[in-house]
Amino acid sequence: MLDWIDLDKLTVSPGEAATVLLDELLDEGHDDLRRLGLLARVAFPRLVASWSRHLAAASAPGDGPVMRALRLVRRDEVDGWMRGELLLQRLLGAEAAAVVAEGCALLEARLAAVVPGGGLIAWPRPAHAVGSEDR
Repeated sequence: MLDWIDLDKLTVSPGEAATVLLDELLDEGHDDLRRLGLLARVAFPRLVASWSRHLAAASAPGDGPVMRALRLVRRDEVDGWMRGELLLQRLLGAEAAAVVAEGCALLEARLAAVVPGGGLIAWPRPAHAVGSEDR
């Protein structure tokens, strides 16, 4: 069961990674193609990784409904990821591909600095857990 989770902590910002991602997506200096690249090649893969990590950390006996919801959300994110990637590939030319790749690399570096373990959304862990920031 998840009775150890502090419910007040679940109603705050998802963290610095989300702030970094949103700042980059909302940057007025970026065109729509670069934003699509950031979504398809950075945001969606990291969300899918987050939901997969959450699913692996859940416990079947007590978290069955949570696990079902995580599977549904992850499936929707994978679908969005694939649609975004297909659209991006259709729109990219050689020059735009370089701009998108550079933007993705910069964003990945920024995210890796604030979320060393990957993903975007941390799984809440008990305060007594060793290395609770690792996930």
